[in-house]
Amino acid sequence: MTDQLKEMDQRTLYLNLLLTQGIVLCAGIILSLTVHGWQESWLLFRFPGWRAMAFAVGAASAIAALSLLLERILPKQWLDDGELNRRIFHGLSMWQTALLCGLVGLSEEWLFRGVIQPLAGNLLTSLAFALIHFRYLRKPFLSLTVFLTSLVLGWLYQSAQSLLVPIEAHSLFNFFMVLSIQYGPSREGDE
Repeated sequence: MTDQLKEMDQRTLYLNLLLTQGIVLCAGIILSLTVHGWQESWLLFRFPGWRAMAFAVGAASAIAALSLLLERILPKQWLDDGELNRRIFHGLSMWQTALLCGLVGLSEEWLFRGVIQPLAGNLLTSLAFALIHFRYLRKPFLSLTVFLTSLVLGWLYQSAQSLLVPIEAHSLFNFFMVLSIQYGPSREGDE
């Protein structure tokens, strides 16, 4: 992690996250309206049915479970984000956490699945998705997991033809992982 990030307090990190997600959301909305128009942009959010929504819950749960398993068996330095996520989400209530994870899921999926993927395909979109998570680029394994997770989210979008499915999966995955940071034991084993 850069020295500049290490020096930021939790409030500044939190506001930075809100600002960047706001920018991503605005970009997703503007580009969606530009590329698809109003009607097609609205149709991106059509309800795909309960089976697809349940599948998103299963996908998010499976990815989170695999991620938590990898955290237990792989060397810490392979997965260490410099405690940035812990610093951002520490002390947030469960509702604040859920809302923030929902915002991240909505903004990132609208831009990447709703706008970029129809133009560039799932593979290039997932590569771009991994690259915008630039703080992980010095951690090849973290970058790979972001890329693979993005491929799954892209596949969910292609299968359901609705942004609701990858938004739900992305939001729930983030929520599960943040809850593990907030309420789970640390990697060192202390509570």
